[in-house]
Amino acid sequence: MSAPSLAFDVTVDDLVAFTVWRMESSPRYVSLQKELRLVFSGALGLICALFGWLLEQPIAIALALPFAVFYYLRYPSSSRRTLVRHGRRAYRCAVEESGVGRQTLALDGQVLEHKAGTDAVRIPMHAIEDIVRTPEAIYLVLMNVGIVIPRNGIRSGDLDAFIGEVTARRQPTTAGLTPIPHSSSRG
Repeated sequence: MSAPSLAFDVTVDDLVAFTVWRMESSPRYVSLQKELRLVFSGALGLICALFGWLLEQPIAIALALPFAVFYYLRYPSSSRRTLVRHGRRAYRCAVEESGVGRQTLALDGQVLEHKAGTDAVRIPMHAIEDIVRTPEAIYLVLMNVGIVIPRNGIRSGDLDAFIGEVTARRQPTTAGLTPIPHSSSRG
């Protein structure tokens, strides 16, 4: 029986989708975005009010709060579009290094072999922190990176069976292990 394997193609848009997902699911990034949203909105309102006051234009002072509220409401979609635009540009500039193109994954015991282009990496199963399923792709999340498996990019292999096998192999096995008895510190 041959080792389970999967061949698939990854596009720039697949990598951008992973980057957006990774950023938007990061508590640090979400917190930073909330802070920036408040700071930028407040700064816009204050600048508008200050110019209105300096130029003695009551309309500018009156518009300061609506401008700040508008920016506050608009910021998330604007921030996401900027992230997508810069991600596309970065991945297109470094196509060879980015992981765009044909890739293969193969299971070899407790190791996942990932081939992309001329690079091959052997990843221990315990290094896979999470397996995230989205409607468009499956992400094998490692510490600082992820392997993107686009559902519409599968060239050979059974995606569901392969991910099921990865999930089963990354589960810690306790067969044959005896539990360590807890000692009581009370005498």
